[in-house]
Amino acid sequence: MQHEKVPGLQKNLAPVLPHLLLPLTATPGAAFVAGDAIQTQQRLDIELRKMRKHYASFLANFAPELPDFHKRVMLDTFQWKLLATEMAIDARGSLYPLAAVRNVADSTVWRKVKIPHYEGPINKAEAIYKRDLLIGKEQMAAPSLFLHFNAVDYIARVFVNGKLVGEHTGLFGAFEFDIKPFVHEGKNQLEIRVYNDAIMMGDNWFLGPNRKFGKKIAACGGPGWDKSDFGLGWKSSPPGFGIWQDCFLESRNSAYINDLFVHPLLEQAKAEVSIEVPAAAKNIDVVYSLYGQNFKATLVNKKLVGHAAISTQPGTDRFVTLKFKINIPAGRLRVWSPETPWLYQLQIRLLQQGKLVDATSSQFGMRSFVQSQNSVPKGRFYLNGKEIKLRGANMMGNLMQCVMRKDYRQLIDDILLAKIAGMNFWRMTQQPCQAEVYDYFDKLGLLAQTDMPAFNGYRKDVVSEAQAQFLELLRLVRNHPSNALVSYLNEPDFTKPMMMTREQHQQLFYGFDSTARVINPGQVCKWVEGDYVNLAPRFSDHHDYDIWYGDGMRNNYIGAWHDTRAGWMYGCGEFGAEGLDNIAFMKKYYPSAWLQLKVDDQWDPRNIPGCQTPTIGLKWMHLKDNSVQDWVKGSRQFQYWAIRLATEALRRNNYLNSFSVHLLIDAWPAGWLKSLMDADRQAKPGYFAYLNALRPIAVNLRPDAFYGFSGDRCNIAVFVCNDKADPIRGSRLRYQVLQGKNVLYSGSKPVEVRASNADFKGYLKFPMPTVQQRQAITVRVGLFDSKNKLIHDSADEIEVFPAGDKGKKLDHPGGFAQELIAH
Repeated sequence: MQHEKVPGLQKNLAPVLPHLLLPLTATPGAAFVAGDAIQTQQRLDIELRKMRKHYASFLANFAPELPDFHKRVMLDTFQWKLLATEMAIDARGSLYPLAAVRNVADSTVWRKVKIPHYEGPINKAEAIYKRDLLIGKEQMAAPSLFLHFNAVDYIARVFVNGKLVGEHTGLFGAFEFDIKPFVHEGKNQLEIRVYNDAIMMGDNWFLGPNRKFGKKIAACGGPGWDKSDFGLGWKSSPPGFGIWQDCFLESRNSAYINDLFVHPLLEQAKAEVSIEVPAAAKNIDVVYSLYGQNFKATLVNKKLVGHAAISTQPGTDRFVTLKFKINIPAGRLRVWSPETPWLYQLQIRLLQQGKLVDATSSQFGMRSFVQSQNSVPKGRFYLNGKEIKLRGANMMGNLMQCVMRKDYRQLIDDILLAKIAGMNFWRMTQQPCQAEVYDYFDKLGLLAQTDMPAFNGYRKDVVSEAQAQFLELLRLVRNHPSNALVSYLNEPDFTKPMMMTREQHQQLFYGFDSTARVINPGQVCKWVEGDYVNLAPRFSDHHDYDIWYGDGMRNNYIGAWHDTRAGWMYGCGEFGAEGLDNIAFMKKYYPSAWLQLKVDDQWDPRNIPGCQTPTIGLKWMHLKDNSVQDWVKGSRQFQYWAIRLATEALRRNNYLNSFSVHLLIDAWPAGWLKSLMDADRQAKPGYFAYLNALRPIAVNLRPDAFYGFSGDRCNIAVFVCNDKADPIRGSRLRYQVLQGKNVLYSGSKPVEVRASNADFKGYLKFPMPTVQQRQAITVRVGLFDSKNKLIHDSADEIEVFPAGDKGKKLDHPGGFAQELIAH
């Protein structure tokens, strides 16, 4: 993709490596035995069981229960019907766009739905939810009765007994209305009209003359829904609509806690507490308690906060914010980190005229996360004062679906599968998740980046709405130690209808920066994901689609990168390659039409909506019979090598301190075939490639070529990548070249590796053996600690051809690896 040139950029050329040779022994012998890496589903399942056991204690809650002043009634079933849409379904069941919105032919049919509920159609649509509300005497006696929605996608207009009580726009923000003035004791009627719209960038599923452009602040992410055809739910989780998070009735006192935010001040061993209460509430006092949540500790028990210690500041709408600081007692500080996600629980009791009227709690972690503007280069990330490099994946639906299904065991497993893979963060790609997701990230120690749901840009007529929704995003994630970053926009393109200009986007984003510094001071803001127009003035992120579209990756392989802001670190928020689901999974879930064979038993992957393998994959695959087995094997092998080589190249680049593969886990069958794990959490070979490439300390090999001829010299650059914040000292590299079981060459060398760095340690050079036919040799390099314990090893197979084969046409020499690095 063409990148726009602007002033202040630097060229990131491939580094010239010094001419260092790794010494070989005069009498080669076996240098070491390969490590026992996780490479199968069986081993992965065993590791997952270990991780469940290891992290079980961090899921505990040892804090005492609080009295419940919020009498809550969950509203989990509704009657639903679709009223209008600008999409239609043809006789074959395929979706297509209409020229204009039209009413649904049979709008009298109601369907019972369970909340959370989310489905299509995409683009402009209108649906209605209705149900009875039975209001009792106790609810009518309460000072207020709130109808609360955790989130509705996209526009919601709420009616009680035929009267409009309020409306809300946005797909992830919580909202509520006091409906007591609109209800009476007994049966009442609740009706919610929900409206969908085309997204700002334009409908990405149906292009052409009827392509829809709208005002919906949404992108190409979301939970999706359980329908298989194109644009109907599975593929890429299209932007549907509905009441997709919990809703409930809740009675409250007139003085209550609307919001509680705890901002950790790690260096001071303090935390700043912000409590939102109604501005009309008078004669109130605050009592706080501080406990260990996942460790047993009572640090403060029911301490009254003196009025002099509280500052009262204007809040939002009808509220004021009460602020005060609390101390973490000396010797009782536990720092939150991915390895040890210790959590505290702050409990707040609200008293009015000495009477307890409300109580709430919040888990929080004592941690700091910053991006330095003083480091060299600028833009290094620091967690708790130590440098961290972010290694992760994009997410499109799987975590959201876990919460929607109340399948918290699966949510825990998904987080642990990410940690097993070596990830330390997950990008909530182009849409925030539910609060429950961040809760479990907090408990299990995985960082997150949360994106505003904007792709290409913001329209000129949605600026105020964008500002309001950005504030909702900050309030959603700010209490979570896991959420480290917030981003504003994905892949700018200001040519779309009604889009703001470059300068207008800059003005909007400087405003976002200012808001975030006040509302969400403990997290880092990132302007752009996939910054092709180089809009961001600081940290640059570029998405890399070389392997995505089946192109070669030579430049990245040797260490070059896109032009970025001078003097700054940079990131890669997306890279990936497609790998087909396994055949058993296909038979379990796919519609039969997708697996239909031709007369000669050949299969066409184009049967799968949106599948790129038949076009992009054909650049690389060497198919034998075009059977399902042939396609699946070739596709998964290509994904393995593309992910492995791309990840290893990114690890070698010392200026690239953040990257995300697209995706880790699929939410739906064939939803995103680029996922490294299918919707049943069965790993593709690409998952294991990613896992091995992401070891925090990793041997990293870069052959000049993956094939050669007898007598030619093999040349392999050897790196050691250290993502840890401490240097490696007293270690030794051991290496060997094997032809079958025969050791051709071996050697060792003492090495040290800088902290948070990928260090080049030398070239391994040797003549290729004499062969009479095509044969593979194995080059393996291991890193050992001062006690001679293997830390990590890596190996590559190099294909050797007879010297007489030079100049001849060879069949797929060096396999996928060679083809990927040759262009």
